[in-house]
Amino acid sequence: MNELAACPASRASAVSHFPAHLIAGVAGTSFKHEHLPAILADGKQDGFFEIHAENYMGAGGPPHDALTRIRKDYPLSLHGVCMSIGGPQPLDKAHLGRFKALVDRYEPALVSEHLAWSTHGTTYFNDLLPLPYTQATLTRVADHIDEVQETIGRPILLENPSTYVVFRESTMTETQFIRELVRRTGCSLLLDVNNVFVSATNHGYSALGYLGDFPLERVGEIHLAGHADQGDDEGELLLIDSHDGPIADAVWKLFDIVIGRYGPIPTLVEWDSNIPDWPVLKAEAAAARTILDRHAHCYKPGKARAAHGHREQDYGEQPSYAAAFAPALLDPDRATPATVAEPNGKAEKRYNVYRNNVTVSLIDALAAVFPATQHITGVDFFRAMARFHIRATPPTSPLLFEYGRDFPDFIDSYEYAKPTLWLADVARIERAWLDAYHAANADPLMPQALASIPPERLADTILIPHPATRIVRSRFPAVTIFTANRRTGPVGHVEVTEPEDALVTRPGLEVVVRHLAPGGAGFLTRLIAGEPLGTAAAAALADTPAFDLAANIAGMLEAGAFTAIHQGD
Repeated sequence: MNELAACPASRASAVSHFPAHLIAGVAGTSFKHEHLPAILADGKQDGFFEIHAENYMGAGGPPHDALTRIRKDYPLSLHGVCMSIGGPQPLDKAHLGRFKALVDRYEPALVSEHLAWSTHGTTYFNDLLPLPYTQATLTRVADHIDEVQETIGRPILLENPSTYVVFRESTMTETQFIRELVRRTGCSLLLDVNNVFVSATNHGYSALGYLGDFPLERVGEIHLAGHADQGDDEGELLLIDSHDGPIADAVWKLFDIVIGRYGPIPTLVEWDSNIPDWPVLKAEAAAARTILDRHAHCYKPGKARAAHGHREQDYGEQPSYAAAFAPALLDPDRATPATVAEPNGKAEKRYNVYRNNVTVSLIDALAAVFPATQHITGVDFFRAMARFHIRATPPTSPLLFEYGRDFPDFIDSYEYAKPTLWLADVARIERAWLDAYHAANADPLMPQALASIPPERLADTILIPHPATRIVRSRFPAVTIFTANRRTGPVGHVEVTEPEDALVTRPGLEVVVRHLAPGGAGFLTRLIAGEPLGTAAAAALADTPAFDLAANIAGMLEAGAFTAIHQGD
């Protein structure tokens, strides 16, 4: 093992597009939307913010509005979590394209991904899964890194993983594997100090020894985070990389040693669940900044190496680790894969960490999409129902805000939900609400625009729907039930008994849900399909004698359902 020595003369910069002095010695935090008002109230401060790329791959809406406001005053670190760089199958070209679009749009100071995989076949597992350290895997991962770097036109930072199992087939250590990736691809590294401590504790090796072998001269960003302590059946300690609490003292000490060795490196405090108030997170970043400042004299910028363009296409036999590892993740009846190992027969318990992470995170993702549905059923019922759905229909996309499109249909067929006949329709409104939330931005059509059309041309007018406009039809008072259950606290008796079709829109940054007047759903459906106003109105009147054209148009315009007018022939 290499010893951690005194302050060097220089180290390599991880960023080619941005001068290192703009971010060196700076501490930042994960960006959470609930903190935006407090961040803006603080005024511009030193620091930077990191985002998970996949949360901003929608077309528009509040996520991009908030990020644009932050980007005006702060450098960004774009952190991908779903690229599956460590997987044996080809990268998802559509996802890589979305990633590039974010890099181009926000020009982050730092761009990073994980040495892990998340996808096997068509199934996306919402976790960072481990890989064996072999020559075959090395070749494939190096090619994936090159593909990402060539696509976005800049080097990336690769993050070391936290792991709970190792693979019997590994032929090199993790640090040897990472060193060779850096040599082949020219990528830089994101050193997650908490991951080092978690993995070292779980596998029984020295965290300092690991850092002695790690290519610290290629580190362009550091992550710090909290972890959770668990004990197994024999009382042995098992650490979980949870990101849900303060940074542990042992991690702070390791961080101090690294910065003392290599000087100030941009450092990010991650806190992704049980999120505290902004002052708490800001204080963690301030503690990191204190350590960075204490070792400021160590830093002298160097020059980053460019990517080498290593592109080997003939892989020979494909690595099979994902095929062996993945099937049991969502199937509790399957045995622990024989390919994984742990000292003292701990493989099953350690593999179960991944099983739990995948299932719980996907249940949490559904709960985030369907909060009113969960409020109606209660947490325990919802989570049991969601567990069955996940096993039947796991996600196929790394964009979790897209997950759950078939969940309302699943509710319709779920035996224990059948007494609550309107539950699936409430879930459909929630799904439409989230789609509207992420829809592209557009200015809503003003009533004056329609009023300016000569009466004799109104029948030929085509109304262009707003990208956020959605319709949910229901035989129940679904809008009233949805609205009542979006609030916290108990819900009283719902008196409404008439059916309520929902209009879901987002004329600005706030999603609007209102019930349509009689005949409105059919009328709006025809308008969205491109039928002229006169044709759609005639059909609506034929279907619903009580249809009121003026009332429907006024309500839809007020809700921002349209964005433009096209005059027909």
